[in-house]
Amino acid sequence: MTKKPKESTTAVVYIGRDRYQHACKQAREISALAEANIKPSEFIQYLLDHYSNEARAKLLMELRGE
Repeated sequence: MTKKPKESTTAVVYIGRDRYQHACKQAREISALAEANIKPSEFIQYLLDHYSNEARAKLLMELRGE
């Protein structure tokens, strides 16, 4: 019998202060330009939803030294 990995019990990911501040700045600028109220979490979610496959491929290439 193989052991299954445990499901995550949290929905919170620590990104650090500098990255959080960068996400806040991006969200503020987008909000002002689009006359909308974009939260930093929405900006990060958008990045994950639309660019995670590209980021995964690039990270794998970098880690492999390609």
